[in-house]
Amino acid sequence: MSHHYIQVTDLSYTYPDGTKVLKNITFRVNHGDSVAVLGENGSGKTTLLKHLNGTILPMEGEIDVGGVFISKKTLTLIRTKVGMVFQNTDNQLFMPTVEDNIVFGLSELGLSDANIKTILKSIAEELKISHLLKKHPFKLSGGEKRKICIASVLASSPEILILDEPTSELDPKSSYEIAQILSNFQHTKIIATHNLDLAQRICNRSILIKNGEILYYGDTKELFRDLSILREANLIF
Repeated sequence: MSHHYIQVTDLSYTYPDGTKVLKNITFRVNHGDSVAVLGENGSGKTTLLKHLNGTILPMEGEIDVGGVFISKKTLTLIRTKVGMVFQNTDNQLFMPTVEDNIVFGLSELGLSDANIKTILKSIAEELKISHLLKKHPFKLSGGEKRKICIASVLASSPEILILDEPTSELDPKSSYEIAQILSNFQHTKIIATHNLDLAQRICNRSILIKNGEILYYGDTKELFRDLSILREANLIF
């Protein structure tokens, strides 16, 4: 049995002000699935994603990542399994050069300098960012920053890749390039997005959330044939 899966069971989460943002969420993502998480602003997408790598710990319910349940004690292990790219790229780019940002996590893993150089070269070539390695991240375009954040996560070889709005505020060319990168990642990936074209292009399954509850979980093509449920979720009008 593959260990590249996530099983979420009866997950609920309430903000300190009493707002219940996730309500009894249950679903399973299997190895190799590419899953879009869809829903309007405030539906609970980002809160759900933050639970999947332990940024937020489960308040009610449980999350099983390849046989390891997310808890305070398992966070270090979970984050070697699950890599997450957040929506705000600037919060993830804190080192003085692109190269330093990419290898930061590798240094934390205790890899040798030779191994780190090999991984850096491979990732830079795959994502076509070799020419950016010596630049300061804040001098990059939005699309370039997004690529660097993805490279930083992929460098650690996660089993599962989670992304929050990876094409947000990007021009069509940059959005296309990000989609190509994600298509090439062969392991499990979960992507929260408002980009319906991206969801249909690279995600075989979709979770549709409204007001913290799952309206639909299943085949992406089937979802986009059901205009009534898309309207109910305010994704089309």
